[in-house]
Amino acid sequence: MDLREEKSRLRRACREKLKKIPPDTRREISRRICERLLSSPEYLRAGGIFCFVGCGAEIDTRPFLWRAIAEGKRVYVPRCRSAGEMDAVLIHGEGDLFPGMFAIPEPSPAFPAADMDEIGLAVVPCLAADEDAWRLGRGGGYYDRFLEDFSGDTLLVCPEALVLPGVPREEWDRKCGRLITEDRG
Repeated sequence: MDLREEKSRLRRACREKLKKIPPDTRREISRRICERLLSSPEYLRAGGIFCFVGCGAEIDTRPFLWRAIAEGKRVYVPRCRSAGEMDAVLIHGEGDLFPGMFAIPEPSPAFPAADMDEIGLAVVPCLAADEDAWRLGRGGGYYDRFLEDFSGDTLLVCPEALVLPGVPREEWDRKCGRLITEDRG
């Protein structure tokens, strides 16, 4: 089996595992991960934070985003601009988000893209991860391309149930700085 087939098979298995986590448990996992993010040294020292807006079965990052804004952080979220590419865009609250590509909440196209130098921390999603903070994404390459030019801290968030002994990786895959789950980080 080649690497792409292996990743595809693993993605299917992880999606099935994720579906089996009850909604109440998912909410608790998200709450605990958000608390760990808010107390992390990377968060505390960053003025500008880039973070995905969790939807569906992803970690719900909204409590983290709104608290960061309330604490005076500059909060940037992704906006897809084309297949595999996204910008970081400054938001001021939930009212700045609209259904975008893939129905993911994102800022209006009228909002300007940020200069990457304004961002000190990126909170990165995954479908699964390993203990060394290598991620298995959803397959679009958005975060690998984003992280290629990002020089700040990176925190990878993942439910403990989807931390694997290792994840297959290719030369363009990007490692994150540290893994955060509901139980560690």
